[in-house]
Amino acid sequence: MLRILLVEQDIGFAFDLSTRNYVLSQGKLIAEGTPKELLADATIRKTYLGL
Repeated sequence: MLRILLVEQDIGFAFDLSTRNYVLSQGKLIAEGTPKELLADATIRKTYLGL
């Protein structure tokens, strides 16, 4: 399995490349999951993804 740390502002690009994602805020893990799981969370979508 290949693992890469990608720090990216373009969420569409990051989600296209990854199968699992982590949302960090001030150095703390806020959420983790697949792109679909993260997009389903209204708080994550609005606060951290700007969608």
